[in-house]
Amino acid sequence: MTGPRPDDPVEDALHRAAHLDDCGFTARVLDALPPPRPRRRAAVLVPFVAAAVALAAVVLPRAVAVIGAALAAAAARPAGWAIPALVLAAAAGALVVAGVTAAGRADPG
Repeated sequence: MTGPRPDDPVEDALHRAAHLDDCGFTARVLDALPPPRPRRRAAVLVPFVAAAVALAAVVLPRAVAVIGAALAAAAARPAGWAIPALVLAAAAGALVVAGVTAAGRADPG
């Protein structure tokens, strides 16, 4: 890919400092805004994380037992382990992608 042409009027317009005189409108609007509220993110996030951990501690041992039994039953059949293993791998991958996506969208502040 080549760079922009030096005589491109669109590139020139994009790179020029654009300032529109608004007769102080922006400053008046910003002065009229209420002060920022203190953030209470940790106060909300910590109880939800604690509840999620408690729920996982209750649910995961049962889920591991069910998944183990399903894999054992699938492995008992000749070549019957491939499809359930692929389904479980796809489900685990979907959960990882969902977690990474949610973590990427989280507000850093």
